[in-house]
Amino acid sequence: MKMKINSDSEWSVNFHLIETCNAHCTYCFATFPHLRKRHRLSTDDQGRLLDLLVDGGVGKINFAGGEPTLVRDLGLLCKRIKERGQGRCAVSVVSNGKYLQRLIEESAQWIDWVALSLDSGDDDVNVALGRTQKGIPYAAKMLRFGDALRIHGVRVKCNTVVTKHNVKEDMSAIINRLAPERWKIFQALPVIGENDLNIADLEVSKEEFEEFVGRHLSLRRKELEIVPEDNSYMTNSYLMISPDGRFFWHTPEGSLEYGDPILEVGLEEALDRVRFSEGKYRERGGLYDWFK
Repeated sequence: MKMKINSDSEWSVNFHLIETCNAHCTYCFATFPHLRKRHRLSTDDQGRLLDLLVDGGVGKINFAGGEPTLVRDLGLLCKRIKERGQGRCAVSVVSNGKYLQRLIEESAQWIDWVALSLDSGDDDVNVALGRTQKGIPYAAKMLRFGDALRIHGVRVKCNTVVTKHNVKEDMSAIINRLAPERWKIFQALPVIGENDLNIADLEVSKEEFEEFVGRHLSLRRKELEIVPEDNSYMTNSYLMISPDGRFFWHTPEGSLEYGDPILEVGLEEALDRVRFSEGKYRERGGLYDWFK
């Protein structure tokens, strides 16, 4: 698909900064096994790539992983985006909280949103999913981070993946306590070559997913936007960059395909091959108030 990012700043890019993660979520599709033969970008090259995105008119850069807070220079990269774009590019981070406290204390001024990954208010479920280990609280930690982020002026989102482990759960109580402004609810997505060996026992049907969403729609209000994304909405409605600096997307067969290195071919040429649906991007609510 031919597309071009322009100065309208309507595009958001998910930069999967690192493949490494402290958690072992069994449904994770972003494992990047190809990096056994390639390496993630150096800090300098990460910065150069961010400059290309900002100069090309990207309106929001979302750092994902792996766990992006494992990158010690993440705060400096957030600052680089804000300074390069003179505040015109929003910055968000998806985190399980590993080194989030350090990031908040050092770099909150450069971050607009943090999406906290929380799949259950029951830590037995979080253990079963690989979010945490037995005896190490996870849900309570997310609640503390929600409070800390607001104190530091960072807006709070919550990301929940629906699987067999939590599909019957009512998360109303913990979502009300966490009080995010946006709650993104994802259907667990199988991806060939990434998580297909682990996810079979976790998959839920579209009907089961919709039942989970419907159970929580009463929470929707001005202060909380609920954004459900089933597998069809998720697939190719995101512009995604891998840790080695290449756009990647889902093939019709259900695997991931990677483009050429963006730093080698340039942003415009790299975008030429990307499989991306602008319609689904807009329909799933990709455009919202990105700035704090």
